[in-house]
Amino acid sequence: MQAHQAELRKELGIVVVLAQITCIVTLEFFGTAVKAGSSHAALWLTAIALFFVPQALGVTYLNQLMPLEGGLYEWARLIFNDATGFLVAWNLWLYIVFLVAEYGFVLITYFAFALGPDAAWMASSKWLIVGASAALVGGLAWVSVLGLRIGKWITNAGGVVTIVALGVLILLPLFRPMPGTDPAYRRLPLVRPALTLLSLSVFTKMTFGALCGFEFVAIFWPSFHPVKSTSSVRYRRRSAYLVMFAIPLVGNRKLPIKPRIWLRVAAVSGFIVTLLFVVLSIFPVIDVPHPASYAWKTVAVVVGANVLGGVFFISSRQQHRMAE
Repeated sequence: MQAHQAELRKELGIVVVLAQITCIVTLEFFGTAVKAGSSHAALWLTAIALFFVPQALGVTYLNQLMPLEGGLYEWARLIFNDATGFLVAWNLWLYIVFLVAEYGFVLITYFAFALGPDAAWMASSKWLIVGASAALVGGLAWVSVLGLRIGKWITNAGGVVTIVALGVLILLPLFRPMPGTDPAYRRLPLVRPALTLLSLSVFTKMTFGALCGFEFVAIFWPSFHPVKSTSSVRYRRRSAYLVMFAIPLVGNRKLPIKPRIWLRVAAVSGFIVTLLFVVLSIFPVIDVPHPASYAWKTVAVVVGANVLGGVFFISSRQQHRMAE
């Protein structure tokens, strides 16, 4: 298997860096930090220290030990069990389904904002949003059929645009302060955030929303090295960070190289931040008509989705045993 994969073209090559930028940097979540007010800079620095750095250390450690196709869900399957691996993969797959489903709405909203007040109707046009979503899904499917030989250039373009957008956001205040800016305006205020439920909720959402995605290193690893393929399933991404951070903490017996103390400390930090995000997901950072209804719907969707995934796993196991 490895010898065969070594003969395959490494389509992504060094430009995988741009693909990583596209996967990690999520610009729409930057707006969440606005709710933090002048303490946003302190929250960003805290998020990098307590979540992004532990995430990078954990993924690097696990990927070096287990360079497997699939990454996160394969690590969970090998260290814990098949059921855990399946539920991780199930959550990653559902995440992508919901993410792609909202792309049409996000795209039309961006266009409406960029075109000005005359285009405000676009954001409330259901047919336009549905059409944009269908076009995006169709376009993604078409690019997938064409393969990485074409798709990598679209991903690279996304990485370049992301870098340019971030650069503009960083440099714009240096050259053109916003109209009506307070004379005491500071470009990078290090204000201690208030210890409130809203502040903590904003912190977890901006952290987990904008700084996730480093686990894609495992997906892109074949672009540099041959990997072992242990599954034909192709699920992707997160909601399973709790499992990832738990591996260095409780999976010691099955790890060929025991994690060092600094890695365990980083895993504890990442686990706590992720757990806070999961718990505080029921608390919205924007005004909603019925907060209690929002909370119950969020819990029902998460629990219901995982129960459904468990049913699928048990049913699949029973069918497999009957076939044997």
